[in-house]
Amino acid sequence: KAEYKASRGQTTAAEPKKELDQAAGILQALGGVGNISSINNCATRLRIALHDMSQTLDDEVFKKLGAHGVFRSGDAIQVIIGLHVSQLREQLDSLINSHQSAENVAITEAV
Repeated sequence: KAEYKASRGQTTAAEPKKELDQAAGILQALGGVGNISSINNCATRLRIALHDMSQTLDDEVFKKLGAHGVFRSGDAIQVIIGLHVSQLREQLDSLINSHQSAENVAITEAV
């Protein structure tokens, strides 16, 4: 199996990094951590409530990051990802939590 993946240019070690890069890109395309009010997912979509829709990037950016499509309504956005959406959501949650932890440390150190 490893030889087959190597011959096809696929590696299992790169997959987690690819997911993390995709999550970081999507987070940036959403306008950053501060623009996200809430995030959840269904079977194939990320469902995100935003503070300001105008801070999000164009749908083409999401598609270049691997999304199959984007649906916008009011201050909510749905990014169609596919069946691996739950793994991507976990990566997004980790990025958001680590960013919030860093903010808390910076505030504590400033006081």
